[in-house]
Amino acid sequence: MNGKITKFFALICLIAFFASENEAKAATSNATATATIAEEIGVGMVGVLDFGTIIPGATPGTVTIAPKPISRSSTGGVTVLNTSYGPALFKITGKKHQYNLAFPSNNYSITISNPDGNTMTVTNFSFDQRNGSFEKNNEASFLVGGRLNVAANQPTGVYTGTFVVNITYTN
Repeated sequence: MNGKITKFFALICLIAFFASENEAKAATSNATATATIAEEIGVGMVGVLDFGTIIPGATPGTVTIAPKPISRSSTGGVTVLNTSYGPALFKITGKKHQYNLAFPSNNYSITISNPDGNTMTVTNFSFDQRNGSFEKNNEASFLVGGRLNVAANQPTGVYTGTFVVNITYTN
């Protein structure tokens, strides 16, 4: 029995010796952490999404503004008059990084209304580009188009509403 206790005691001493040996050889070092906060992307709308002047018919229809190439088309009972139209134009500023454009959801739509409370929906929003990079002067621009859904005999008036575009740095 004494032999077992002696061997156990010797084993404990050996473990303690190596543990203290490793502790004595341990070292510490300091390291540095850094972070750079990118400049916030600035954005401003320069031109509105303008569907032009429309005459509704006895059947529903649509008016679509395409951002690239810029064009306007109509379907159904809608007649478009020869007036100005165009996609929304946005100017953005940021540092020399790439950016990505997105709408809040895949099937994003908005409701526009006139002062009398009549409404229409705008759907199928599109960009002339989904991503890009800031030019040497830290500026860029992009266009946004969409489809206006016009009801049969849509009441007259000027219809307005707002939409959201998300712009994020990608690298």
